[in-house]
Amino acid sequence: EWLMTSVFRLAYLSDDHSEPVACYGAFISSQMSRLLPEFAAFSSSGQSGWEPGRRIRVGYVSNRFVANAVTFYMANRILHHDRNSFELYLFALGQDQDSMTALLEKNCERFVRLENSLDYPTNARQIRDSQLDVLIYTDIGMGISTYLMAGLRLAPIQAALLGHASTTGLPTMDYFFSSEVESPQAEAQYSEK
Repeated sequence: EWLMTSVFRLAYLSDDHSEPVACYGAFISSQMSRLLPEFAAFSSSGQSGWEPGRRIRVGYVSNRFVANAVTFYMANRILHHDRNSFELYLFALGQDQDSMTALLEKNCERFVRLENSLDYPTNARQIRDSQLDVLIYTDIGMGISTYLMAGLRLAPIQAALLGHASTTGLPTMDYFFSSEVESPQAEAQYSEK
């Protein structure tokens, strides 16, 4: 966990640190793939795939679906999503819960509590079996469990939300939802699109 915290803190330096973070992300992904090879790549076999007219199934993974800065930043995506276009699944890692948890649970189609955040095989299977179109990690880098889970391929499209302006370095992340805080050369400093 010390190494993950050190990588997380690189975001507070002004230099381009994408190369060491990408090395760390590649290490995490390779080790998780070695430990759980069935989740190393995504295969659409056995899944119907997205079809026109069907709502897009989006999953969010977090160990912070409680009242805190991460949730306050991302909650509107859940509370105000277009219910005609999107079907939301929330995967809460760990046992923390409060009134914010209850509010989020009311505003999604499926809320799954993954109580043992370190049970990667069970948690990965639960997420993969949900047949998501898109999987979004709300807080990669805020805890070891989400960083390690994000090293797996559990949906055809995977993305990270902005916690701070820094790449995850994970080859399993396709997109990074950023903001206007980025510099004009930011694209070159991310492993994600």
